[in-house]
Amino acid sequence: MTEHAHTDVGKRDEAKSPQTVLEVFGSESFKRQVAAALPKHITPESMMRIALTEVRMHPDLQKCTVPSFMGALLKAAQSGLRPGMFGEGWIIPRWNNKLGSLEAQFQPGYQGLAQLAYRSGEVAELHAIAVYKADHFKYQLGSDPKIEHVPDMEADH
Repeated sequence: MTEHAHTDVGKRDEAKSPQTVLEVFGSESFKRQVAAALPKHITPESMMRIALTEVRMHPDLQKCTVPSFMGALLKAAQSGLRPGMFGEGWIIPRWNNKLGSLEAQFQPGYQGLAQLAYRSGEVAELHAIAVYKADHFKYQLGSDPKIEHVPDMEADH
């Protein structure tokens, strides 16, 4: 085999798409895509390490289609939210009946949504408080929006 042939084989191997979710973490081209999508406050190495931890903690993620997992991780990167970290968001395996396979989806958590709201510069203050069945809760939309929440301190929560 010539030296030129060895080089071509190396290029083909590098360009080969990951066949499993775990192979995604060894793909240099995917790491570059994640790096390009991330905001400055998260390093690509950190995001990949966090995602790998999620995959190891939730084995069903390994059963997801590779494109769906890559897409979910890129959505997390684009939003600047770290899956599994402090309720910022999660990569969740969901069954797709149409395809007959598990697909990964990124779902932001309420703390991640709060981060995005603050980062937008449009929100100065945000409160996320659980409302229980026994609480008095009333809201009004329209030109004079209001929220009225009185927790029932006597109820079992």
